[in-house]
Amino acid sequence: MGPNRAGSESATGVLSKYMPESQDNESGSLFPFTPADRGTQHFAPGISLDQVTIDPQTVQLIPIEKAIQYRMLPLSRNGSRLQLAMADPEDLQALENAALITGMKIEPVAMERRDLEAALSYYGQLAMSAALDRDLQTGPGAYTPGNGAEEPADPVLADDPVVKLVQSLLNQAVASGASDIHLEPLDTKLRVRMRIDGLLVETALLPQQAAPAIGSRIKVLSGLDISEKRLPQDGRLTSVIDDRRVSFRVSTIPSIHGEKLVLRVLDQSRGLLSVEQLGLCGRNRQSFDRLLQRPHGLVLVVGPTGSGKTSTLYAMLQHLNSPERNIITLEDPVEYSLPGITQAQVNNRAGFTFVSGLRSLLRSDPDIIMVGEIRDTETARLAVHAALTGHLVLTTLHTTSAAGTVIRLLDMGIEPFLLASALTGVISQRLVRSLCTNCRETYVLSGTARQSLGLGGEPGHFFYRSTGCHQCRSTGYQGRIAVQEVMEVDSLLRNLIIGRVTERELEAAALDSGMVSLMEDGLDKAKRGLTSIEELLRIICLQP
Repeated sequence: MGPNRAGSESATGVLSKYMPESQDNESGSLFPFTPADRGTQHFAPGISLDQVTIDPQTVQLIPIEKAIQYRMLPLSRNGSRLQLAMADPEDLQALENAALITGMKIEPVAMERRDLEAALSYYGQLAMSAALDRDLQTGPGAYTPGNGAEEPADPVLADDPVVKLVQSLLNQAVASGASDIHLEPLDTKLRVRMRIDGLLVETALLPQQAAPAIGSRIKVLSGLDISEKRLPQDGRLTSVIDDRRVSFRVSTIPSIHGEKLVLRVLDQSRGLLSVEQLGLCGRNRQSFDRLLQRPHGLVLVVGPTGSGKTSTLYAMLQHLNSPERNIITLEDPVEYSLPGITQAQVNNRAGFTFVSGLRSLLRSDPDIIMVGEIRDTETARLAVHAALTGHLVLTTLHTTSAAGTVIRLLDMGIEPFLLASALTGVISQRLVRSLCTNCRETYVLSGTARQSLGLGGEPGHFFYRSTGCHQCRSTGYQGRIAVQEVMEVDSLLRNLIIGRVTERELEAAALDSGMVSLMEDGLDKAKRGLTSIEELLRIICLQP
């Protein structure tokens, strides 16, 4: 996003349509109306960036830190008047601060929160990058790796460009709903990318000289060794953003151009999903509910990294949580706190591994056990053993399909007869981007496309696509939903598992028994306008 929009009107021309007519009041107030008159003023809600051209010089009239704090952005000036975009144009404190800072008469205009935060992030990055670049050039020795080791609460750091930049990156990630921040040193630049709705988006290119200082600052905040650059490290930091505490899981990895840092955003304020919000419908929901009603057995949630497995597990635990049940989890790490549930975190340095932890859990009288992930044969065997001894065991595995999960466990050395007895179901899922409802439109698939998707008998059915708009930042998508396949293990499938049939044979039998495949579930959601055919094909690999 840049400061100008091609083909847009000037800020003055557009905003004048939305502003109340007013004259300077006799009291000499810096507002075009007095506070007592505010209740009679009307503002146009929802003005977007597409409707304005922002003057970069005008933006600098208010320090970016104050602009972010009060969610306001100078748009244009006309003599002694300043037009100010605000999330809440009736925020008297923000208006008074803007007037005091600029000494101008303030004319507020409402802007959509998403647009305003995007603009603030953009200009914040420009300001921080410029300040950082300026200090690197004019202040020799000012930013060495050791400088990042200051205590976070040190008031001396209040105006440090590195401190401001790191905080700005964290703020931007939370505001944009990013799941990860990537700081990647290149030949001459430090590239900043954020994973939004599953895709990496480049948000800034910073001076390469700043990389050590930024890395050191993040390491200090997350309790890592700033002098160690040859080995990977893992840590965690917490920051107060919008009056709430947000955690970030930090990992570093050495590269030929320096250390790469990845920060996973763990924002509990987004709220955990409920079972109703998982997107399960029809046969999938019926099978899912039956799995949760089982008093014991092994249930696996499978899929690639970033497919929402943990969110599904947490939704299941919340659904099962009750005073009559003792629920214990073993995670690495614990990402979200679940009230009423005992959560244990793996600590490999202390010898508390998945294997030793699971053995301890079994001695704690659990009714339900959640194991964050099956990573090795011994953990898999203990999970199967726990399921066979009367516990409901929920866990995850990195496999591509429900049927493939069975084959993977057999290949790990689990005896077929034990797996057939313990396994009650597998939930395989992927996350696909949701179509933007503001710019969504219908269309009819071509005959060739219908045939390739197995829809030859439905020539008249509409599907949906998006053209892109300001609400979705011209991507055509907003947020993500899950597509799933739920395989219940019945007597037929148990016999096939004991017989060690192939994955294809097992999948065919499950489909004959009523299982809905990932693609079938995805196509159903595409028909309902929840996602697009293109997104399904991008995420789900069609088997030949």
